[in-house]
Amino acid sequence: MRRIWLIAGAFAALAATPAPAADPPAVEGLKFLSAAELRPSDILAPPPAPASVQAAYELAELQRLERDRSSADLARARHDDETEDASIFAEAIGSGFDLKSCPPPLG
Repeated sequence: MRRIWLIAGAFAALAATPAPAADPPAVEGLKFLSAAELRPSDILAPPPAPASVQAAYELAELQRLERDRSSADLARARHDDETEDASIFAEAIGSGFDLKSCPPPLG
């Protein structure tokens, strides 16, 4: 279940990212996918049918996560929501993280 949320979160972040102003630099051996080539349905399962056992299970899991979260979890989530720069990744990246060395946001 956690893997599904990570993948869904990654696609949501990609969808919310504005397109770069110019074509990215070419890197030998790598290729950027065009919008036509990027089809999330190729790797993500469709959502469960309404009122299905799977839908009920997923809703119960979301409700459990909300019920069992600590006040510290909620405070961290609110901070992540309110912070509009890459500093939210500092804890995961570690002591080598320096916000000043990050590229400026696009758009």
